[in-house]
Amino acid sequence: TNFIDDPQFYTQALIDAQKATNTLADVLGRQNVNAYMKQLGLPDLQFHHKLSGGAIPVADPDYDGGRNQITANEVGTLLQAIEEGQQLHRM
Repeated sequence: TNFIDDPQFYTQALIDAQKATNTLADVLGRQNVNAYMKQLGLPDLQFHHKLSGGAIPVADPDYDGGRNQITANEVGTLLQAIEEGQQLHRM
């Protein structure tokens, strides 16, 4: 079986990405992440709670009651920057 066709591969990749995101938020601080996104011109990208995939909630003592969010326009901005190999710069 090709690992690309294996659903467990994608599940593990998603879990690893969520863990990495949560670790980054713990190290940098959510308020700092949100402030930096605003400086990059992504003011609606807001990170309020850890990612868990919905199945098993993760411990999140710093949860502030808000919802994680990003606009379709901001997703487009990020994807375009990735596709073009560009970096976003502080405004």
